[in-house]
Amino acid sequence: MILIDEYAEQELVTFLDAFKLAPEHATRCIHFQFENKESTAGLREVLIASAQRHLHASDPKIFFCDMGDIVLLAEPLASKDGNLVILDVVDHVKKPADQSWVKFDELSRQVNTLLMRVEPVLESQRMAEEAVRKLQEQQQLARKRHAILSNGANTKSSDIQHRRTSRPTPELMMIEDDAFSRRLVETVLQKKYALTSLSDANHAFETYARIAPDLLFLDINLPDVTGHELLERLLAIDPDAHVIMLSGNADQANIVEAMRKGAKGFIAKPFTKEKLFQYIDRCAGISTKQHSISVS
Repeated sequence: MILIDEYAEQELVTFLDAFKLAPEHATRCIHFQFENKESTAGLREVLIASAQRHLHASDPKIFFCDMGDIVLLAEPLASKDGNLVILDVVDHVKKPADQSWVKFDELSRQVNTLLMRVEPVLESQRMAEEAVRKLQEQQQLARKRHAILSNGANTKSSDIQHRRTSRPTPELMMIEDDAFSRRLVETVLQKKYALTSLSDANHAFETYARIAPDLLFLDINLPDVTGHELLERLLAIDPDAHVIMLSGNADQANIVEAMRKGAKGFIAKPFTKEKLFQYIDRCAGISTKQHSISVS
């Protein structure tokens, strides 16, 4: 005897699909339909005892489905033995046997009916599991966003300003998740400037506070948090931050949002080295340091 309690609907559909490909016409089925699983309380023990008494010559499989149905499959299963099992169940549930809740027939004649009953329930279970999975992902993302945006909360803007002004040479920083764009900027700028680049925002605040860059190139479409959120948080920590936004989405609303939050400029992808240097040249902090270097 094989009892299937966990994932019974899925196991039953798997069995029925295989049966349709290679039907065993000697297999017979007793299908009990109940409103829900609570209605089957105590029936597990009843069916086990009944099968042991009456179906000792066969090897029945009994599926206890979450939706409340119980499906017993056996080969061979004599009519007399199957009816004795049904009588045991009838005695337990105290209601007469009729086609509304119990069917006993060849599986080949019941297989499609069983599939039509079980598959919608299985799909509903899949949708419920998917909803739970998505909710868990959203909660995990929310926790990660909170952790990223809370990082650096104790950083003093005066410390960042001191590091920036006490450094004689310009320092640039970039946060860009697109590897191609990141390499392009690195190739263009590292020949002339010290540049620190990050592929995500996970360590953005601690790196920014440590480097105190004169200019930050910040991608809008980052994983976990948006560049807009990061910009707002950076300016709260460092009001003097000079941030240029990068994005492949150059629609007017995106640009306005970036400028409203305090960005000093916006570069649409794909960008040119001329555009990058144009914004670097406009940065007063960098221009002052470059002037001091040339004078000295």
